[in-house]
Amino acid sequence: MADYTKQEIETFAIDAPLTGYTPTTGTITSSNTVEQGIEINDGNLAVANTKIGALQSGNNLFNYYNFR
Repeated sequence: MADYTKQEIETFAIDAPLTGYTPTTGTITSSNTVEQGIEINDGNLAVANTKIGALQSGNNLFNYYNFR
């Protein structure tokens, strides 16, 4: 096994491209890799933003609270 410096290890880990990155939804567990966790989080945020956008575009919150 080659001996790497701390700087080399940080470069490998931090600067490595996320090849095959695909946002998805689900629950992040301890068995996920860092990349999988980021993908799941990104997918969950996309779903939440879509739902918020639907509420805002229909102005449902305003209508519900002001005209019930």
